[in-house]
Amino acid sequence: MDALERLLAIPFKSAKVSRWENRAPWGISVGPSESVQFHAVRSGHCWVRLRGESPILVEAGDFILVANGDACEYFDDPRTPTSDVRALLKVTPPGQTRPFPGDGPLTEFVCGFFRFEDMKCHPILRVLPRFVHLRRKENTALEAMLELTDRELREPRPASSVTLRHLGSILFVEAIRTYMRSLGPLESGLLDALTDPAIGAVLAAVYSEPFKNWTLDDLASRAALSRASLTRQFRASTGMSVRGYLTQRRMIAAVDLMGDRRLSLAQVALQVGYGSEVAFSHAFHNYMGRPPGEFRSGLQSSP
Repeated sequence: MDALERLLAIPFKSAKVSRWENRAPWGISVGPSESVQFHAVRSGHCWVRLRGESPILVEAGDFILVANGDACEYFDDPRTPTSDVRALLKVTPPGQTRPFPGDGPLTEFVCGFFRFEDMKCHPILRVLPRFVHLRRKENTALEAMLELTDRELREPRPASSVTLRHLGSILFVEAIRTYMRSLGPLESGLLDALTDPAIGAVLAAVYSEPFKNWTLDDLASRAALSRASLTRQFRASTGMSVRGYLTQRRMIAAVDLMGDRRLSLAQVALQVGYGSEVAFSHAFHNYMGRPPGEFRSGLQSSP
């Protein structure tokens, strides 16, 4: 049994999948819940806003995962008012997938909600970030599973509800696989580390507040280890130093943010936890081998 199998050995309590077709203007609010939710945009686009955060654009082919039951809003435009999803489900006849019959651009979704027996203690949920955004280019295998799910929702066949329940579970597992791959070559080490109570506690702390100015003392306290023991065990589990891992997390986030041309480098620096653009530029140059401005220019000139 590999590390991911051990992490997912706790079975799903429930998995529900549905399809939505919304024509603008539309807006949906989902309140706090004890569920993991995913939304895959099949066509069009939408904006997503987690509680206390700025809206994020999600485009066709993208897949998002909200792992900790956060309240969030989905809309064609951040200025569009939202309706509570529970109220919409009450008035939507069985089988209907068009709760917003407007005349604007169409957005199609495949959506899912999952629950485990113990949502608060499941190890995979302890360390996932609040919001996972997998873009089309990252999720080839996931896209194949979404196509099967979408077809089953559009053309129900015998035992469709059973099929969709299993497909929903597979989608969740494939989303975790895809996310772990996006972290780079540390995938297997991180998965193994999640099964270690001490190192798992450190990773959970970093994932919950990735841009906090963590010290080795802070993290050793979370792990209930001495500084020396944490340093040794962390490197054995992940192949990296604690500081190296923290830097990697910030640089991955920075590269993602630099794809948004609306953000200045100073804004990127602040969002990933650096007090100044100078400090960020120095750290980025050391890690990536070139200045952030030069790196960003390469991103913008790529096809």
